[in-house]
Amino acid sequence: MEKYRPKGIVVFSAHWESPSKEIKVTDYGDDQPLLYDYYGFPPEFYKARWHSNGSSELTQRVLACLKEAGMEASRTTRDEPRGRDGLVGPAPGLDHGVFIPFMLMFPEGNEKAFPIPVVQVSMDGSLDPERNIQLGQAVAALRRQGILILSGGVTIHTFEDFHEWQFESSSEAVKQFEREIINASLKEPVSFISYFRSL
Repeated sequence: MEKYRPKGIVVFSAHWESPSKEIKVTDYGDDQPLLYDYYGFPPEFYKARWHSNGSSELTQRVLACLKEAGMEASRTTRDEPRGRDGLVGPAPGLDHGVFIPFMLMFPEGNEKAFPIPVVQVSMDGSLDPERNIQLGQAVAALRRQGILILSGGVTIHTFEDFHEWQFESSSEAVKQFEREIINASLKEPVSFISYFRSL
């Protein structure tokens, strides 16, 4: 972090999809809530903490980029439900696709507020590759303004077979899918979409 010194972080998680075409951007202010959007784990998993502050100014910059790209977008506050989150009811907060990796990447936030503001942006709930590429392209201009853009997730995420999460122990079909996704991601967006649809 010291090398890049970002002015803010915009993060996407595979655990937050907008229920409509409207993209949501968090505006949680100081001491952002965490959303424990998982179930059935030991109690200590629900005591995890990662302290951070949002930024209304950064939220507005993200919204401006999305609207300039012709995308519907609005902010969501800590007083509003986030929208579809899978297994949990409506609640605000940075989901575990953000705070778990950030606990490892930015451990200074484990004890006190991380010094760089963080804003989470929902994925397009249609999961349409073109729409989500457009979403990424819309916020890309923020990089030139000193904003770090992060996204996370895994290609295979199933509780039915934990072996599929590890490349070494996964089935040949999963390994092939993983290789194809990596190959597709190395292509230009237009080629990626064609390649992705051919899988």
